[in-house]
Amino acid sequence: MLHVIKEKRLWILIPTVIVIFTVLFVGIAFFIENFQENTSKITNKRKIRDFSTLIPKEGEIKFIQNHLSKREEGSAFPSNTNKVWSSVVFNNHLESAYLIPFAVRTGQDGLTIGVPEKSISSNVISANIASRNLRLTSGNGIRRVDLTKSSDLLFSLDFYDDQDRFQFNATFIQGSPFIYIRSEVSSLNLDPNHFELSWGKEGLELINGSVELGIFTQGSISQANEDIRINFENTNNRQLTIYLNSGMERLTQEEKELFASNLVRDVNTTVKDKGKVYEISYNFNFVDESFGTVFGLLPHHKPVKEDNVGNIDTIRGTQRFFRVETDRISSEIPKIEPLEELLIPEGVLGSEEIALVQGALERDVERLGDPPPTSYFGGKYLAKVARLIQIADIMEQTDIRNTLLDLLETELADWFTYEEHKEEKYLAYDQTNGGIIFFTPEFGSEKYNDHHFHYGYFIYSGAVLAKLRPAFIDKYGDVVDLIIMDIANTHEENFYFPKIRTFDFYGGHSWASGDANFFDGNNQESSSEAINAWYSIWLWGKNTGRTDLEELGQFLYSSEINSAKYYWLNHYEREDIFPEEYQHDRASLVWGGKVEFNTFFSTDPLAVDGIQYLPITPGSVYLYEPEVIQRDYNVRQKDLIGREGGWVDINQMYYAMLPDHSPNLAEFERYPLDDGNSMANAFYWVLYWRYVGSVD
Repeated sequence: MLHVIKEKRLWILIPTVIVIFTVLFVGIAFFIENFQENTSKITNKRKIRDFSTLIPKEGEIKFIQNHLSKREEGSAFPSNTNKVWSSVVFNNHLESAYLIPFAVRTGQDGLTIGVPEKSISSNVISANIASRNLRLTSGNGIRRVDLTKSSDLLFSLDFYDDQDRFQFNATFIQGSPFIYIRSEVSSLNLDPNHFELSWGKEGLELINGSVELGIFTQGSISQANEDIRINFENTNNRQLTIYLNSGMERLTQEEKELFASNLVRDVNTTVKDKGKVYEISYNFNFVDESFGTVFGLLPHHKPVKEDNVGNIDTIRGTQRFFRVETDRISSEIPKIEPLEELLIPEGVLGSEEIALVQGALERDVERLGDPPPTSYFGGKYLAKVARLIQIADIMEQTDIRNTLLDLLETELADWFTYEEHKEEKYLAYDQTNGGIIFFTPEFGSEKYNDHHFHYGYFIYSGAVLAKLRPAFIDKYGDVVDLIIMDIANTHEENFYFPKIRTFDFYGGHSWASGDANFFDGNNQESSSEAINAWYSIWLWGKNTGRTDLEELGQFLYSSEINSAKYYWLNHYEREDIFPEEYQHDRASLVWGGKVEFNTFFSTDPLAVDGIQYLPITPGSVYLYEPEVIQRDYNVRQKDLIGREGGWVDINQMYYAMLPDHSPNLAEFERYPLDDGNSMANAFYWVLYWRYVGSVD
């Protein structure tokens, strides 16, 4: 369980799972094995019902057993979707996992271990596993690998040959300069591939340019042509550790080997609220607790101590390595206070401006159209309605507010209620992988793509409705809690959902791909939609009196913003993250092993930028960095001149945060609006920044 520990008090972010699951989740259909062919649907219109009669018991949950062959006895195991290693959950191999500093993948030729080298062009920064790697195998070929253990930063794989015989186990840790191998067979073979062999007084080293790898083992090492053979016949200790020698240059060889010998069994994360910052600690479980390990921190980590033992250049910038001599290493990130609303002081707006906003509200209601019955655009529609409700409430447009409240409540009730033969607008529970699927899914959400993007819109809508119509909480609050559990479950003992599905505890941000089945690893495009998901959890907690969810949402909101400012938005203009040869001030697609100025759907610069801003709500005030906005405006001004196509509204709202760039409100009349945006939202946002001008 993830804890946020306050000075002198302990806060548990999510209360016991029983609080959530002893209540009926209205209208949930359970997705058994194939969401298209075999969906078990349960009709229920009552508020209270025993949870155990709705959610299948432990022995009834069907998982993909051949991919999770060594889960703990008697426990269910929801699939580790949206992690850097998720490809192994859905395949017989690991496609590519970028752990930083290492990248790893598996195939019939064994385990490939890389220390990726940067390649920079005008639009792409690449550091993929093909650039600098070696291969480990047992000599028998590898038919499949199984995920045997995973936690916040660590995962382990078992390797089997073509006759299904266990060959070896490998344990990987994000941020660690060590990869731990335990062999079942008497010898392993190492193909240096891109590395040159060097035998010296410190033993065998593998060298490629500035990168040096070391090998620690109790077995004997010999060389046959260009390959290395590690023989374990004369030892009972069949451990082999491959380590990054060049990242620990200020350690002695004896110290490196001592740390390399100390297998890390597990790593978990704790969070301490220290007022203005969160202290994030990675807690290690070692074989030998008398000494520790070495661990690397990235630019977004502000280390509590500064005595690093070395560093290496990575796709995320400079990674600094530190001794971990106790059982933990800590770093800090800024704690960001979300705002529920941006209020323009009474008397600031003139009568003409008030009339403009009120008129925009009326036109927005007339133009709403039919709500899409899909997971992404349906959610955006409802969130747009929710934001219109907030603005109507501020502008004291009671009739419009109540009309929209009726619409929002009706639509959410429709989504949150399942009846037999219903074909769309309902929720399903996937018993194979452990998660909620919205029907009809979009953009691969049935494969766990983009859950936080899609579901954040529904949570936001529920939060707005909960404040103005509290009876909604009693009727459907359980369902909103369930949706939150899908993307932000913090109960490790909860076997219905994985732990904070999309969130990467090492990177401090989310991943969008459910199966991460890409050569360049997992990816995330819209940092702002990820931030919106966590903001929406905070808002739901605030409006329902749930301090636990309020605190959880605020931590995730703060962490995602912190990492987005480093790796997407380039707020700090670090040359090690965005080199000069890369000719852009930001990225829009961040992969495990690649950074791109591009989107999945368009190369239009306004789309590349705009996908990092939407949806624009009071939760978007973190974008207010005047120097950064001015920098971006200087670059993008030429793309805005005379432009009337898509994405102009979102970009103009971003630049409107600087009063000097406040657009003429009449201009918005000719812009096509984003699906989740409205004229009233644009007008109110522009007027707020024009007259209030800053956020503390």
